[in-house]
Amino acid sequence: MNDPHALVLSPALAWWDDGGAVAPIVSALERQGLASDVLDTAAFVEEYGDIQGVLRGIMGAFDLNRYTLVAGNALGGTLALLLSARFCPALPVFTVSSPVYSSGILSDRLALVAEHARSGELGTALTILHHFLTPIGDPPTPADSIPREVDHDRGSLRLDVSLSLLLDIDVREELWAQHTRAVTLIGTRSGLVTERHALLSPSSSVVRVRGAGMRPHQDRPASLAGPLRRLLLWPGEK
Repeated sequence: MNDPHALVLSPALAWWDDGGAVAPIVSALERQGLASDVLDTAAFVEEYGDIQGVLRGIMGAFDLNRYTLVAGNALGGTLALLLSARFCPALPVFTVSSPVYSSGILSDRLALVAEHARSGELGTALTILHHFLTPIGDPPTPADSIPREVDHDRGSLRLDVSLSLLLDIDVREELWAQHTRAVTLIGTRSGLVTERHALLSPSSSVVRVRGAGMRPHQDRPASLAGPLRRLLLWPGEK
């Protein structure tokens, strides 16, 4: 791999959308001169089940030493942080709305979506999730319809097991101790992950995106460029 590359981990998805959920991140990386390999995070969760298994599965499929940066959205960003901390500490991490700690209302809301998915109510689970992803205060909009070709049972399983990984997560001390270089974007009107759930350490920073919800990369795509550029210029070993 001669050109600079990034590994981008998607959020929890009931079905693979060919990278659509992280397309603004990929575009922002391209503008910084990085091509991207996009990973279907939920597929690894399906196969391996727990966080350490997922991380080892990703390590078996990708050589992190070939990448300039690892990035991710929501669950994908949480796993990106852990990949860097546990396997490649010099690798900087760019995340969007990715929790390193979950409690209270965040856990309750994720659990509500996961419970509906576990019960086979995929449409209801996605409608509730869409509500939480929409910026607080915005008028309600309909959730995306489920494509006909999607297997509802498999989609329910993907969503349930992926969101369940975040219900009781707390990796703050581990990431602090590893001095993981990271930037996390957080929407000021997010109905799920807020600043209190993000990585706060001397080697990381949180960027608050005004007016954005849980998906600031989609609500305010222009907000990615500055933080991403600063991360790539951040002095470090890699």
